[in-house]
Amino acid sequence: MTITSAGSASSGCATSSASPARASYYWRRTAPARAARQTIEDGLVERIRTVHQHSDGTYGAPRITAELRDEGIRINHKRVARIMRAIRLEGVRLRRRHRTTVADQEASKAPDFDWP
Repeated sequence: MTITSAGSASSGCATSSASPARASYYWRRTAPARAARQTIEDGLVERIRTVHQHSDGTYGAPRITAELRDEGIRINHKRVARIMRAIRLEGVRLRRRHRTTVADQEASKAPDFDWP
């Protein structure tokens, strides 16, 4: 840290104006990779839609991932889930019925509820 003649302290670090330039450098540098990834994902969108339609709209990300892997496509379930969210596809969630109390059929009824 250096002290100027005006008495203010300044560090040897670059100012905040250098930060956007650095970010844009890396953004531009990775642009071809992003474009290639987007092209691949555009093809996956159509394949995911097809698998989802063949399942009558019931398959979610895990099952679609399994189907794509069976076809030889290397893909992660997180990527499938992200693409499905982007194109607003959802699988069907089955609700399980929970029976919290199982009545004993042979037990006598409580006297308070013994109706004539």
